[in-house]
Amino acid sequence: MSLKPIWVFFIAIFLFLLVANSEEEEVIKALVTFMDKLAPGNVPRDPMWGWNLNSDPCIDKWHGVKCYSDNKYVKSVILEKFNFGGVVDASSVCIAKSLRILRLTDNILHDSISEDIGNCQSLTQLFLSGNQLSGDLPISIGKLSNMKRLHVSDNHFTGELPNMVHVSGLISFFAQNNNFTGEIPSFDFSNLDAFNVSN
Repeated sequence: MSLKPIWVFFIAIFLFLLVANSEEEEVIKALVTFMDKLAPGNVPRDPMWGWNLNSDPCIDKWHGVKCYSDNKYVKSVILEKFNFGGVVDASSVCIAKSLRILRLTDNILHDSISEDIGNCQSLTQLFLSGNQLSGDLPISIGKLSNMKRLHVSDNHFTGELPNMVHVSGLISFFAQNNNFTGEIPSFDFSNLDAFNVSN
């Protein structure tokens, strides 16, 4: 009788580990999908690059990926100036719930950014400047309450800027050199130190 609680304990631990592993695999698959769409037909195959299903983004140090000190969760994805000509698959990258920084500046990315970017609730910095992105900026960006820096300048975005009044900690907002129309929406300017919506 006294052994029963011990077996129950070990079974619970085993089931917990199974769930944890499946979640990690889900994130890895999602990030590989994100890269496949970011650089279709042009993903580097160098083993040092990573970004494949047979490795771990933190342990194997995928190129452009930084993780938290526990080496378990992805903190940032920084892939600037790689001439990637694909699209930003927000639905995939936002599976990594711990992601705080997404920096894809100066590539050749095109198409629009989906409303799925609103699922990146931990995101504090989003850098998409210097691409060929188009369409409206997602309304869901205005719901990313942790956002500190949002840079989308030098693209082909159209439509109106999303309302950012609920993003109270915003420090910098760059949206110049696009094709936005309408009025400048409401912002909480109390923390802003850089703001540009010219041209």
